[in-house]
Amino acid sequence: MSKTHLYYTSEESGNPYISFSVDAKSINSTIETFDKVVHRIEQKDFSIPERPIKICKSCDMKFYCDTKNWYFKE
Repeated sequence: MSKTHLYYTSEESGNPYISFSVDAKSINSTIETFDKVVHRIEQKDFSIPERPIKICKSCDMKFYCDTKNWYFKE
């Protein structure tokens, strides 16, 4: 069974690699997750439970993001 690796360039305090097996189940799960994200984008549903501080800190869009008008799920 082969493995795939992701490398997170902004990781500061841990292992920047995430490895996982490549099989039909994991591929189908990834496709399903991607489809859900695309559906939310098409529906203009950009709500999130809370602002992810670590991700926002290193995000390229942080200077353009309108933090005052975010809708957070309750």
